[in-house]
Amino acid sequence: MRPCIPCADLIGWGRAGPGGRIGRIEQRDDSGRGARSPRRRGLHGRVPRRRHGRRAHDPLRQLRGPHQPGRRRGGAALPAGGRVRSVGGGHRGRPPLLAVRCPGNARRHLRPHGRRRRRRRGGRPRRRPAAGVTRAGRPRARGAALALTAALVAGACGSGGGASGDRSRSALSGSVTVFAAASLTEAFNQEKATLAARAPALSLTYSFAGSQTLAQQIIQGARADVFASADDKTMQRLVDAKLVEAPRAFARNQLEIAVAPGNPKHVGGLSDLVRPDLVVVLEDPSVPAGSYSQQALARAGARVRPRSLELDVKSALAKVTSGEADAAIVYASDVQAAGSKASGVTIPTAQNVVATYPIAVVRTGANHAGAAAFVQEVLSGSGQAALEAHGFLPAS
Repeated sequence: MRPCIPCADLIGWGRAGPGGRIGRIEQRDDSGRGARSPRRRGLHGRVPRRRHGRRAHDPLRQLRGPHQPGRRRGGAALPAGGRVRSVGGGHRGRPPLLAVRCPGNARRHLRPHGRRRRRRRGGRPRRRPAAGVTRAGRPRARGAALALTAALVAGACGSGGGASGDRSRSALSGSVTVFAAASLTEAFNQEKATLAARAPALSLTYSFAGSQTLAQQIIQGARADVFASADDKTMQRLVDAKLVEAPRAFARNQLEIAVAPGNPKHVGGLSDLVRPDLVVVLEDPSVPAGSYSQQALARAGARVRPRSLELDVKSALAKVTSGEADAAIVYASDVQAAGSKASGVTIPTAQNVVATYPIAVVRTGANHAGAAAFVQEVLSGSGQAALEAHGFLPAS
């Protein structure tokens, strides 16, 4: 409570007169103790005026006698020889604390009279509402809102996959740009035709290339909504750069030796690729297919000197289908996609390498909802049927 000006000025000693009451109060202006004269003038030389309707604060009114004019009746009596002094307070907005020193070293504190608590206009003090009740007297709606939310969730779960399918279909709209590994060309093109009939509002744009090339383009600022890689290592580069959401595996693939139709060179396995009469083409080690090929050759103990190192698996396969090369290590799905233009030689499981394909939504994409819906279709929708039809293995 903030003391008023008279309170600060009345800090001092008061002697009790005849009858045990205070007859005269000695006022002093002690600047060292924070006291201030009530006649101190303001900024423009005027005496500060008190606000209308506010009672002057007098900490000694309990001890004043009813005979003094202008004071409140009902003063407290003092024993003979008693005196009043200040024992603290009176600074930084706090009222002074007064004590009565009576004979026999008895001491009695007086309650400081500061500002009273402001009351509301209605005459009742403001009270804190009870738990669960608003100030207007209505019960809080938190529990009702939670119950309503739980009911909606339960209704949505009980409706089955129909509602989920409708939401997925509605999200498949707008323009979605997909950066995908070259080995996914045939499967993703089939998925595009399927989605065109189901979601005519969706406009898919594909960009097929080596996974490392596509990842570098995204890092350099290329606009893409979805990225599908042929290995986890390339996807991890974008995860570390915080450019994609959490990736998920959607397919697997195995290696196979692509040769001319009918296998005229009689290639039987990886160990035959070291023959000097064969023209072998491999992928660059920076490409996922090239890295897998090096692992498979290391397991077979074969050191191959390729004629060229291609930047994606489709380019290596094109060398075989065009007759420029006799053999190339590609994915099994690529040999199947070549059809009658190439034949495949199976690599034993002990020497083969299984490739895992992850997919993720690019954070810098323009259509996040459409990208997420497309990823969901690839993970569990019609995309799985398209992948299986083109020689891919399930993710698990």
